[in-house]
Amino acid sequence: IIRYYGITQDTETKDYMIVVQYARNGNLRKYMKKNPTGIIWKRKLDILFGVATALYRIHRENIVHRNLHSGNVLINSYMTLISDLGIYSRADNHEIDGTFGVLPYVSPEILRGKPLTTAADIYSFGTIMWDLAFGRKPFNDRAHNLELATDIINGLRPEIIEEIPECYLKLMKNCWESDPFMRPSAEQL
Repeated sequence: IIRYYGITQDTETKDYMIVVQYARNGNLRKYMKKNPTGIIWKRKLDILFGVATALYRIHRENIVHRNLHSGNVLINSYMTLISDLGIYSRADNHEIDGTFGVLPYVSPEILRGKPLTTAADIYSFGTIMWDLAFGRKPFNDRAHNLELATDIINGLRPEIIEEIPECYLKLMKNCWESDPFMRPSAEQL
């Protein structure tokens, strides 16, 4: 989890800015673009281990990230950090305020208006797995609109466009289970 140091205010615009730990390689999306020939599988697994560890830490505190996607996964040399806990929620807070995150990473139960649980972050983790495996954003060929949301609710998941290790594919699909109770926990990841 990224370290937050404080806030500051721009003297000209009066905008507030959050001061956080520096991530040398930027977010996962930019990191993948900087490596157009791909990232080796060991590195992909290291990145995912860092995300899973961070999820375990926040879920242990009964906190749900709510906005986990490749833009909020930061790469600092060989350390993986998650950021943007700004819209996080306690897992026992069942109020829905309409703030969900980036559509392809939002779980079907949240799109249906069901209570938020840690399983929503696990769905997002599965989508980050897809992102890392194939080096592109999920559903980048479609508008991120109500039609896509409805399709996700009805079981649409990003297409497996090339061969990936069977154990990786199995875990990714388990993270995408329509029934949130069938998804692994962060500890199991």
